[in-house]
Amino acid sequence: MSCTEDACSTTDCNNGICDNGTCYCFEGYEGSSCNIQVKPKSILITKIEVLGFPATDGTVTWDLFGGSNADIYPKLIQGSNTLYNSSSYYTDASPTSAYAFNPNPSIELNAITSSHRIQVYDHDDFDADDFVGEIAFVPYNDSNGFPANEILSNGDLKVRLSYQYIW
Repeated sequence: MSCTEDACSTTDCNNGICDNGTCYCFEGYEGSSCNIQVKPKSILITKIEVLGFPATDGTVTWDLFGGSNADIYPKLIQGSNTLYNSSSYYTDASPTSAYAFNPNPSIELNAITSSHRIQVYDHDDFDADDFVGEIAFVPYNDSNGFPANEILSNGDLKVRLSYQYIW
């Protein structure tokens, strides 16, 4: 009778799986123990969800005629370039409810280590749209893994972004 040691019992594969003492890394990781995060070529934003926004524009309701809530829609900006400006909006949106925007096609971010801004506006039929708020963010961080969703907030403005990574 002989005992054989499992070659994986002493191998830590971090972000991968071990087979016979060799680490096989999950997508987005490399190195002998799968501990090095690889920068993706780009990131797709597949969904933008507005989770919350200020209830008023200072001391007045968003829509002056009728006193209703904001008719919200998002914009995504990188530098001076608008990457996404929703063509649809939610009418009389509640500041504490969630509203999903599904860009088609998904928004491709190539400058993933640069600052981006998500802005939310109140659509107005009779004058310029009102700026509701803005959140600055950097889509890629080399130490946070590859989250499928990220929640961003700035004061009362709260947004969830859904990501897909391109290698």
